[in-house]
Amino acid sequence: MNTLLVTLVVVLISIASVEAQVNPINKRQELKEERKEKLESVKETRKDFKAQVEEKKRESRGDLKEKKTEFKEAVQGRKDGFKAEVMEKRAAMQDKLKTQKDDLKKRLNVIKDTKKKAIVERIDNKLTELNTKRVDHFGDVLEKLEGVIGRVNTKAIELEGKGKDISAVESSLAEAKNLVNSARDLIITQSAKTYTLTISSESGLKKDVGVVRQALQDDLKKINDAVKAAHNEVRKAITLLGGVAVKNNINQNSQ
Repeated sequence: MNTLLVTLVVVLISIASVEAQVNPINKRQELKEERKEKLESVKETRKDFKAQVEEKKRESRGDLKEKKTEFKEAVQGRKDGFKAEVMEKRAAMQDKLKTQKDDLKKRLNVIKDTKKKAIVERIDNKLTELNTKRVDHFGDVLEKLEGVIGRVNTKAIELEGKGKDISAVESSLAEAKNLVNSARDLIITQSAKTYTLTISSESGLKKDVGVVRQALQDDLKKINDAVKAAHNEVRKAITLLGGVAVKNNINQNSQ
């Protein structure tokens, strides 16, 4: 009996000893598995976050591309419409010019000096040529300005995609586009204008020519001022964009 009791005690002690050795192993294994599960969870979370970031980037790139395309198409549409209107006005003006030239020849009959007649006719032609040349020049300047507006707009959209505030730039660009459109309206009107030399007498010839020449200069100055205003607003938009870009670079360098 005593022998059996001793044996049972020995067995219990052995079992307890084994459990004491096994339990730390099990604990370590459990901790190891727990750390592994946490690590896998972190990896999965990072993977999901990265996937979300990439998806947002793709969406952002898609939005930026769409905005750029819309702006480019709008610019091209305005440009094509402007050129078509100018050509239409000029075509309608040709018949008017022919009639005016015929009338001028009749009015020049009051001038006996043939050299003076030739000079007046040349001046009449020069006025028409000058008007056409300046209208084309102003149109080219506005086209270049609109190209700059497009590039500024593209850069602003890119900065917006990075979370930057471009509201001031957008406001300036909108004003620049309005000024460009206003200048184009003046050009379209100017392209249809003709300048008739009123010949009252041979003695008043110089004065008559001067009045018409001044009228043309006044009209062209209005367009020049409008183009200049558009140019100044574009420069303002560029300056504002530069400020946003500088802040963006500072923020990137500080990170």
